[in-house]
Amino acid sequence: MKRRKAMIFAVAGLLVLLTVLAGCTGKSGETEPEDIAVQIDTAALTYGELKEEAAIIARIQVTDELGEENSYQITDSELGTAGGFYGKRTAKVIEYFKDETGRDAPEISFIEPAAVIDGQYLHMDGYDSLTKGEEYVVFLNDDTVSGDMSVMGGNNGVVCLDGENTQFPEIAKKAIAEFIDKEKPAGQDYFNGRVIELKDGSVLVSCLDVTSGEVLEGDEVEVSLDVVAKRGAPKLAAGDEIRVVCTGVHRHGQELVQLDTVFAIYLLDEKGEPVA
Repeated sequence: MKRRKAMIFAVAGLLVLLTVLAGCTGKSGETEPEDIAVQIDTAALTYGELKEEAAIIARIQVTDELGEENSYQITDSELGTAGGFYGKRTAKVIEYFKDETGRDAPEISFIEPAAVIDGQYLHMDGYDSLTKGEEYVVFLNDDTVSGDMSVMGGNNGVVCLDGENTQFPEIAKKAIAEFIDKEKPAGQDYFNGRVIELKDGSVLVSCLDVTSGEVLEGDEVEVSLDVVAKRGAPKLAAGDEIRVVCTGVHRHGQELVQLDTVFAIYLLDEKGEPVA
């Protein structure tokens, strides 16, 4: 469900300048844009929410630089005053992980909450404009006034693969584990969960925040103990944290998820890693 407008439009009326750094001269002798961070009120999305609400999840390499030519100012039509800003970026798609557009385009364009306008580098507070040549995993949706794809919630929807992710490190860790490290067995999904009830031949599990498929954080899943793995299922107790490797996710309303096949169940250690 798309519940939030892209933050570039939420900036209207919220141009509260937090940080103004004086323009400085770079190595080339050219004056660099004045750095202005803008306070934009936005609620952070969980990893599960990002995956669910994104129209596109992709690994990309940015092919342009942010400048005056691809930066835009939003003007209030009634007052005739500036109400916001955005930059329109382009990138080569290395791999799609989700694409609701169905176009599978080799190159995409999208909006980010940053712009260079009249010698000023305007950006959402805490957000760093994407760098040409660097790789990212991006979560994009088209819930914008213009219908353009936009990064979700600033840094909330961007995972840098060539540097640190200091604002949302847990989301970066989960995205890299799922999409880049390729832990998921071919043709199978997995999720981490906590056992909340023991049943005859199965357990009821609440999905935690690591998941590679359609089982989402907070889902309650009925997990059969009749697993494909020859070693069988481990002995479980309420409160145990486990990883379930499975296929075939079926939803019964919003109440319960059931699985076609459970290939293996692993207990998790204190770091959340499967115990062999």
